[in-house]
Amino acid sequence: MNLQERSDKRSLALHRAIVKRLRKNPELWDKPLQNIERWTEPDGCMSTAYAVWKDILLTWKREDIIKLLLSRSQRATQLRSSSPFVGIISQDEQNRIFEKYNKIYRRGLAYPTELNSIFQIELNIVFLFKLDIDTQNGNKTATKATYSKKAYSVLTVSL
Repeated sequence: MNLQERSDKRSLALHRAIVKRLRKNPELWDKPLQNIERWTEPDGCMSTAYAVWKDILLTWKREDIIKLLLSRSQRATQLRSSSPFVGIISQDEQNRIFEKYNKIYRRGLAYPTELNSIFQIELNIVFLFKLDIDTQNGNKTATKATYSKKAYSVLTVSL
């Protein structure tokens, strides 16, 4: 999992927690608009992303907003990256989610099925970070991988 994927997955996890909190405490629905107003420049200027969110919050039904927050679509991922839902969940809950994704990332266990398939692919060229390859006897198949705490990504190319 690369840094962007980790960030996107972590953001989705944060927004799942936010949705749970919004469902339990509907009075918190005012918070995103308050945040946008607070972040708006004194002359009324705001970023395009916040203008889009403001329109969504003022015109969409709450259940449709929840569907958006939980969606895996590219547009939903983009919108979550500039989310006005700050302050809905506690800092402790946010820290737990961040730590969970940091641990997953450091271990390289985010996609165990993809990691397993990496070792079954015949490779001619492999660009790797923090990955050991056993190439004894001219074998060009990755057979053993050791991820360190700073494993970043794996890119394989066959010629």
